[in-house]
Amino acid sequence: MSRTVNQTLLDGLADQFGDVILRVNTWTDQADYIANPSTPDHVWEVLEFDIKSTSASCTLVTANDYTLSDFAVFIIERGAKISGTEYTIESGLYFVRKYKEDFGRIYLEGSSYPNLKISTAGDVTYQTVIEAFCTAIGKTAAFKNSADAWLGYKFLPTGKTLSLNKAELFENLLKQKYTILVYEGEPGVLTFYTQDSYLSPTFAAVAWSSSLAQIAAVSSAGSPKVATSTNAEDWTDRTATNFHNAVVFANAVWVAVGASVAATSTDGITWTTRTIPAGTYNSVAYSSTLDLFVAVGASVCATSPDGITWTARTIGAYTWLSVAWSNDLELFIATSSGKNTKSTDGETWTYFTETIGTPVNRTAAGTSDWRGICWSPELSIFCAVSYSGTVMTSPDGITWTSRTAAAANTWMSVCWSPELSLFCAVSTNGTSRVMTSPDGTTWTSRTAAEAN
Repeated sequence: MSRTVNQTLLDGLADQFGDVILRVNTWTDQADYIANPSTPDHVWEVLEFDIKSTSASCTLVTANDYTLSDFAVFIIERGAKISGTEYTIESGLYFVRKYKEDFGRIYLEGSSYPNLKISTAGDVTYQTVIEAFCTAIGKTAAFKNSADAWLGYKFLPTGKTLSLNKAELFENLLKQKYTILVYEGEPGVLTFYTQDSYLSPTFAAVAWSSSLAQIAAVSSAGSPKVATSTNAEDWTDRTATNFHNAVVFANAVWVAVGASVAATSTDGITWTTRTIPAGTYNSVAYSSTLDLFVAVGASVCATSPDGITWTARTIGAYTWLSVAWSNDLELFIATSSGKNTKSTDGETWTYFTETIGTPVNRTAAGTSDWRGICWSPELSIFCAVSYSGTVMTSPDGITWTSRTAAAANTWMSVCWSPELSLFCAVSTNGTSRVMTSPDGTTWTSRTAAEAN
């Protein structure tokens, strides 16, 4: 769980606007805080602070007339004063563990755990023990992944009781028993997890937004995820509800498609699920000439004027892996395993012709599964990337030339940014899962965001 931060505060911090607020609020004890959470006994000026998962430290300014007996709990409040209004967020409640006063300064260390003895039934599940523990210390238990198997495991043998002289020993016990970790992401809420709780996203597609100056990548497995970037080098993780195989930005909206699902977003951060005709969609493209989104997949095709309402179309019985539109050629091209097909309207699809009147499959530069394709109007070329770690380019969708990728990864998608003058491709594996190129020929490895 995580707290909701006021958008005005986020915008102010991003624009470096407003006056910084940093203070520590103290109360006599936990009961005093519970009775008067918005009225601290004392508000302190702060020189520095550090907040960790379940602990914090800070240095306060004092007139050397305040003693430890005056307070036992504190919170750290920070934010900004913007246009005369304060916007702040608060830490959880910390119980003083270390106190040192010297020369007008107070140094504090605190813990999320009160100094209490704990005794509760131990021969029940991990989830039951954790929830009972949190109730005993006045906190709420949350779990990063409520489907984790360890939550149902038995904590102690039958007949055994969990007894602790200090509540904070519980965290060490969890680490020793099953490498269970915890953090206070929201005031009063302790969130428990293991490494298995964090499923790594498998990024499958990437696209560029000129108006937002933003790249967005979507995941197709592991955990639903979107990652955004402004430069193809530094990435920020976002949250998605569903898995998606492809994404595109056009007509002021991000559109993503997957297995019988579509989604839209105006900012790359908040996504809304949409209905699309049944089928597994692998790619989506937009024609500004036709004002039309086109999605293709395993023998399926659908079109939409806005990414919200979709209509099923007929396409050849192949697993179409990618589709792109060229304004210059006024043509959609869809690719599969060494095969291409075309459409001028997104509704009627035909194979390329080798000779007049003889329809055949147009052969790509190799027999790879060409998973991603895009058009660069500045370079007047299509660029395609494949599962097998290869790249190809073409000026017309007919004649293709093989290129060397930065690494032999499973490349899933590629997009072109005119502002950055770069192709950007993403993969599902490898040490560096992003690569960029200024011309489709020479490629450089990049590092994507870590999964959270």
